Amino acid sequence: MPILGELPPLHIPVSNNLVTPVIGWWRLPSAVAADHSESVEVMRVPVAELLDPAVRGTSVLQRGGFSYRGAAFELGPRFGGHVVWGFTGMLLASLFEGVGWAEPWDREREFPIIID
Repeated sequence: MPILGELPPLHIPVSNNLVTPVIGWWRLPSAVAADHSESVEVMRVPVAELLDPAVRGTSVLQRGGFSYRGAAFELGPRFGGHVVWGFTGMLLASLFEGVGWAEPWDREREFPIIID
């Protein structure tokens, strides 16, 4: 897998970790192993779906008396209506902003995050 580069480090408030994303390119789709303590599901979603301003919003997670807010994307019905949030939401938003693909979106739109 060729490495294309690194993005600026992202602070993850809930875990207080600083993560440096590394962007790579796979020429052909392949199986992805997921750590289910970190991700509920792994799926392929067209970039155009994520760039649509209608899917953008802010995730809101209430935990331990604190409110954590971050970039989020609500996928359409063909992707189960899942909300992409947390590190993945922050990474995607940062990437789209960095390459100039982000469109103006409703910053008042919130997605409450419920963790069972």
